[in-house]
Amino acid sequence: MGSVWRGFRVAVGLVVSLPFLVPLVPMWWLYRVFERRAGREVPPWPWMAWRAGRRGRGRDVTGRTLESLLEADLSQWERSEHAGVAREEQATPGAVPRDRQPGPRGVALVTGGGRRVGAAICRDLGRLGYAVAVGYHRDRASAEAVASGIVADGGVAGAFPLDLNDPATLDGVLDAVESGLGGRLALLVNGAARFEPTPLEGAGWEAMGALLRVNLQGPLWLSLGAAGRMRGRGGGLIVQIADLWGERPLAGYALYGASKAGLLMVTRVLARDLAPEVRVNAIAPGALLPPETGADEGYRRLLARTPLAGLAGPEAVVKAVRYLVTADYVTGEVLHVDGGRGLV
Repeated sequence: MGSVWRGFRVAVGLVVSLPFLVPLVPMWWLYRVFERRAGREVPPWPWMAWRAGRRGRGRDVTGRTLESLLEADLSQWERSEHAGVAREEQATPGAVPRDRQPGPRGVALVTGGGRRVGAAICRDLGRLGYAVAVGYHRDRASAEAVASGIVADGGVAGAFPLDLNDPATLDGVLDAVESGLGGRLALLVNGAARFEPTPLEGAGWEAMGALLRVNLQGPLWLSLGAAGRMRGRGGGLIVQIADLWGERPLAGYALYGASKAGLLMVTRVLARDLAPEVRVNAIAPGALLPPETGADEGYRRLLARTPLAGLAGPEAVVKAVRYLVTADYVTGEVLHVDGGRGLV
């Protein structure tokens, strides 16, 4: 009689559960397949777990207790967490700490990178994880000193000669930079410039042409060459170091002001032409450092009319470059770093 009763219960159970089992069995089978492909432990079929529970409360089909299963799962989770952190920090050979990676890494070329503001930019880009090409014209010793300092701090850098008066030199330097530093060009900072007055009488045609080539034509030529390498290879960023005097007249410096004004227009046009692969922005600094010959009266007068004169220094432009490196939705902009001088 007991066997009949058990059979009756099984039959009733099958009749009641069959509509649910028909869709659930294929779904459970798919679940096991995906778990196996993900490299995780495949759960047993439900009836196997039920049978195991009947044989021994608190044990699975292999005879392990629930406590041991929980400890094993916790240990596996901790190992996976530590492994995940290790993979994230060691994914790239020679990776710098995450707090020094606000921007994309690659090769960064900085013209005029051996001295003053350019040198400060190079050092910071090295800290950000870029392989830094310190561009120089004549002062090789200073450029090599900056590159050596970056290498001493654990970065990658080299000094590269270039002449903004000579387009052949500019074409060759891009090849030399990428091959010498073993990466693709991702950032160009056009920082080199000549700051010279334009005399009202006796201004030489050749002298004027040389200043325009260094301040405008050379940076444009170099930007076009850099953009050609960046497009189709992950994109990139071009930063033009312009000047406050590209927007406001400075008495006695007509040609210098015209060259910087042209550089601002180059920034806007290239930003439109090269989007979305390449972003192009400009920084317009004010009075940051005294002239190399000493703090003259003109520099002191500029500081006297600068609301934030007490914060003047190359670090202001360094932070602006760092911002543009991370600002993925900014292009064609002129970032004024003049301490409020443009407000006066």
